[in-house]
Amino acid sequence: MITLRLLLVSFVATINFSASAQDVITLRGQIVDSSTGKPIPFASVHLSSQSTGTSANELGEFILKIQKRFTGDTLIISSIGYRSLNKIISSSNSYETITLQPSVTELKEVTIQG
Repeated sequence: MITLRLLLVSFVATINFSASAQDVITLRGQIVDSSTGKPIPFASVHLSSQSTGTSANELGEFILKIQKRFTGDTLIISSIGYRSLNKIISSSNSYETITLQPSVTELKEVTIQG
């Protein structure tokens, strides 16, 4: 009887794991500078509607697993010194090279008097 109960629990756990694994989209990619093609390390990648996100590694590569219900949501990719990029999330697992454009901010002149 205990063996049958243990077998039933294992079966139900396997079904739940399989169902939840199918509800996940894995987004993979590399974030690079549009003018040099070099990786942008530690760029931020997150959903616009949630606090879910990740950071790229030192090679500009990232992996983000999200639930399928976020298909159609906006993915925001940003890094200091670059313009942020918004991308609509598709319903498939994908690998994408994402290019960010450098953003030059000119500061006003400062005069120090002493």
